Amino acid sequence: MGAHIVVAELNPANAEHTAAEVRALDRRALVVPTDVTSRKDLSAMVERTRDEFGRIDTLVNNAGIYRAAKTLDVTEEHWDTVMNINAKAVFFVSQAVLPTMIAQKRGVIVNLASMAGKIGSRANLPYSASKATVISMTKSLALAHAADGVRVNCVCPAAGPSGPTVPKS
Repeated sequence: MGAHIVVAELNPANAEHTAAEVRALDRRALVVPTDVTSRKDLSAMVERTRDEFGRIDTLVNNAGIYRAAKTLDVTEEHWDTVMNINAKAVFFVSQAVLPTMIAQKRGVIVNLASMAGKIGSRANLPYSASKATVISMTKSLALAHAADGVRVNCVCPAAGPSGPTVPKS
């Protein structure tokens, strides 16, 4: 759709692969190594994006992990890792780009949640809780920043027989 893309990714090989696909579409792509759990990395990503493109129009919060475990097998480390990446990072990445979007009086934030956040899961309580948090956070961010010209929405894909899919409407 004509957008230039910032690939904020922890894995350099994945980032370069994605950037190459964007460049093949004759669009600019900037690779910024980013750990979404690091506030320092988030600040650097926002700064590099503004320096390179002069603005930030859209943020897609799509970093996430899935670690299945039965309820009694979930450790504190498991819980914290899933929540830090799937929920906490969504807030702090959004917080990092919001000053730019508010100053522009426009912006779009799209959060990747999951149907698991709406219906739960027998074998993945931390994942379901993290995605429910994203759904609630999306609603709160949308309410808090609509008057600033920032739209915030989430997408809730469902798992199909061969992996995650987008539900048909």
